[in-house]
Amino acid sequence: MSSKKIAIIAIIGLLLVGGAGSGLYLKKMNTEGFRGIGFSVKGVEKEQVDDWIKTFETVLERDEVLQVILEESDYAAKLGVPEGEALAHLKEAIKVSFSKNHGTIVVGLRGKHKQNTQLDEISQRIFSNAAPLVAEIRPGFGVHYQKLSQGS
Repeated sequence: MSSKKIAIIAIIGLLLVGGAGSGLYLKKMNTEGFRGIGFSVKGVEKEQVDDWIKTFETVLERDEVLQVILEESDYAAKLGVPEGEALAHLKEAIKVSFSKNHGTIVVGLRGKHKQNTQLDEISQRIFSNAAPLVAEIRPGFGVHYQKLSQGS
């Protein structure tokens, strides 16, 4: 084989490998993920943890709470969602869950991996707006969260 043929075959091979790698990277960046803010609930009874999760979910279903989050976080611009669809999109994306392995409640958003930075910022807004309302409804949560905030 001549050196020209070897060079052409090598270039074609590199293009194929590079294209496949690029495709896999883009596929991964467009997959759905979850980003959130978690806080420890170790030592808290399971029933109380379940109650706090339900209260977070209830608070985060209120349109007035979600509207504040939309405005403070610039949700539509950060995630590329049309203004008119932002509220419905946020309602669909919010998730409150319990991580049994870490003993934490996690409040955050589902979204694409390529938006992780924006999802982290918005999750912080979600939590900072919801936590005080949950503390009003469930004073036990307020006491627990205040202890965690003070490092006790």
